[in-house]
Amino acid sequence: KIVIAGCGNSHMPEDMADDGYTNIVAADISRVVLKQLETRCVDYPEISFFQGTMCDTNLPEESIHGIIDKGLLDSIICGQNGIVDVTAYMIEVERLLEEDGVFILVSHANPEDRLHLLEQYDIDEPYYTPWEVEIQALAKPLEFEEEELDVEDPDNLFFIYICSKKKEMVIKKKIKENKIKDEKKKKKPKKMQA
Repeated sequence: KIVIAGCGNSHMPEDMADDGYTNIVAADISRVVLKQLETRCVDYPEISFFQGTMCDTNLPEESIHGIIDKGLLDSIICGQNGIVDVTAYMIEVERLLEEDGVFILVSHANPEDRLHLLEQYDIDEPYYTPWEVEIQALAKPLEFEEEELDVEDPDNLFFIYICSKKKEMVIKKKIKENKIKDEKKKKKPKKMQA
């Protein structure tokens, strides 16, 4: 199951279905936009719809294999409660993803502005993220035919952050949260007294 977070009226759900994906969830806060998508995607049984905020869903824990964000985080960070809402969003993304799930963020912002929102590797901190982040840069499309973009200028790039959950990191977090027992800390059997 793949969720397109903050899908808006993008054609991404249909494009993914056309490419062979079979369990796509188009998620957006706007019921109007989702109604338009439902009408447009009537011939796509592979696509389902979720209306609500991605900061707090009612979807089951560890039920999603991938979440794709093409600008939602960038939008949330600009809101009145920016960092608070982004933190809630990251907690929800991590909660929803399966143990080996992937969160893909496409952003206008460079790593200096986004990595601190995506990475927390200290298990003792409240927002520990059990994933590793890979970054790709992609040149923005040309606005007109004769335009030349300097790809050394970060303003001319999109950044793709690929956050891949790692099972050993997930287990470490579950042990910390007392969701599972640490097998290494099992008590040794008591010695029999003679």
